[in-house]
Amino acid sequence: MAGNSQSQSNSRSQAGTKAERRPGLAGVILPLWNWFLSIPDQRPLILALVVINFLGSLYGFYWYRDQLATTSPWVWIFVADSPLSTFYLTILLLLLLWSGRIGHGDGADAAGTYTPIDGLAYLGLVKYGFWTMFIIGLYWKMGGAFVWVDLMLFLSHGAMLVQALLFFRRHPSSRNSLLFAMAWFLVDDYLDYFKGYHATYPETSPEFGLVRTVSLISTWVVFAIFWFWRRRQRARERSTR
Repeated sequence: MAGNSQSQSNSRSQAGTKAERRPGLAGVILPLWNWFLSIPDQRPLILALVVINFLGSLYGFYWYRDQLATTSPWVWIFVADSPLSTFYLTILLLLLLWSGRIGHGDGADAAGTYTPIDGLAYLGLVKYGFWTMFIIGLYWKMGGAFVWVDLMLFLSHGAMLVQALLFFRRHPSSRNSLLFAMAWFLVDDYLDYFKGYHATYPETSPEFGLVRTVSLISTWVVFAIFWFWRRRQRARERSTR
């Protein structure tokens, strides 16, 4: 009997040890989340993002080829909104790599640098990433065909938005960069919706008013998010000195 009790006790102990070694859901998700947040400090991953965003920009410019062909060259920098945003991010990532700041220091670089490229990249990625996802989602909601190209565009523009938030957290813009970007996208909105240079979307569509309203409001909302986020980062940086 004593031997059986000892054996059962050992079995329970071994089972408990195995259970303790077996990682729970949090033990799997937390390391992945920490790895994800560390991407802005990983040179190989940033190099990969440089290539991906550059190729995505080329594809985006190709996507806009017909509209660019019928548009005056002086407004091209306001026409191909999404590929321009990823192109700005490509330049920003190259500047970060060249500066030697990747992987050095603790916490966010809350002072912000690289005016005005970073502001154009961050605001543009979120504004047009969200806008495109909204347009495609609206199209699907209206009964539009669910094709792989639209799904690819939806996911890639979601990735644009995520990249902006991820890198701003670690390498935020300066105040002047955000103000410059805000002024830039207000001009962009004016040209798009009051001069007719917006991405191809029929103005006779009953949803055009909604599309225009969402785009105009998103400029202010995205700017406010980054502006107050930066202020919070700066306050945290001062409190730790």
